[in-house]
Amino acid sequence: MNILDKVFQWVFRLGYPLMCAVWRRVGFMSHIVHVAVWVDGKVLLVKNSYRSQYSLPGGDIHKKETSAFAASRELREETGVNVSHTQLTCVLKLNENEAWRSAPKRNEIFECRLENKPNISVDNREVIHADFYTLDAALSLSLPEVTRSYLRFQLRKR
Repeated sequence: MNILDKVFQWVFRLGYPLMCAVWRRVGFMSHIVHVAVWVDGKVLLVKNSYRSQYSLPGGDIHKKETSAFAASRELREETGVNVSHTQLTCVLKLNENEAWRSAPKRNEIFECRLENKPNISVDNREVIHADFYTLDAALSLSLPEVTRSYLRFQLRKR
């Protein structure tokens, strides 16, 4: 990691709370996609530089972008894993009202199962770590509620 990476991490740590404050003020409703990539019973989780929790890769949908295309793009941007939007299946939709934002949030969780573990590449700026975890190991981590809900959903399917 170099000094430029550290500067970007610092900007993300400052920018994220400011962005959340703006969302809270204007009541912005976000539409977020998440991607659960499974290989050999393990799920891919990322750790962002500006959050204390691990989560599924994902992010906001851009204008004129389908949810599946956004999920594919976010996965590639955050982890370097290239999966076509046609390989993704939406398995769960969750609406949540986050008290800290005073605004609703729509979540769509997409899934794909791969035969081989892909090469993972993080930018060390927004995303500082990404790895595969067993379901039990993942549930033992600090997770946002949407990621925990999805993993519990998977646990019930066992």
